[in-house]
Amino acid sequence: MEHLVINVAGLLQEATGASRRVLVADLVPDWPELAVVSPIQGHVELCHAGKGIVVRGHLSVKIELTCCRCLEPYDQNVHVSFEELHYPRFDLATGKALRLEHEDIDAEFLIDNVNRFDLTESVRQHVVIGLPLMPRCHAGCLGICPDCGANRNETVCACPEDRVDVRMEPFREMLEHMAQNRSA
Repeated sequence: MEHLVINVAGLLQEATGASRRVLVADLVPDWPELAVVSPIQGHVELCHAGKGIVVRGHLSVKIELTCCRCLEPYDQNVHVSFEELHYPRFDLATGKALRLEHEDIDAEFLIDNVNRFDLTESVRQHVVIGLPLMPRCHAGCLGICPDCGANRNETVCACPEDRVDVRMEPFREMLEHMAQNRSA
């Protein structure tokens, strides 16, 4: 399954406060910017909230990322929890278009004319937000050597550890000059 489309026609006919739980197990969306390794799993709770449907999602997925230190790919579990309100466009009983209180509601938060909505884009956005800013394959990743480019997790390179940063050289000279002036 590539899309998480939920039909809420029955829930909209029930009293305010009625709820449903939808299990998500086989969702493998085609997201070009994310390499989904395993199906998205978890559940989505739906609650009729009078003017709309409150959606609470608790999902997890495994994404392939690239380590920011060693530049090797690795799999990262991402857990997302979210809560959104989706509004119907039409009254289920009369079929007439409903007037929304807020005209600036994004289309992804609107329930279509057959009382369905697609959560796939919303889930994608929450997964992207849940990704680490500086992904690391593991906490002790040694990264790559800035001199020879060797992956320090896999090999020990012969490059010197006490390299001098050329950007700091003017400060080193200034400190030496200050030390000489004090001793004189």
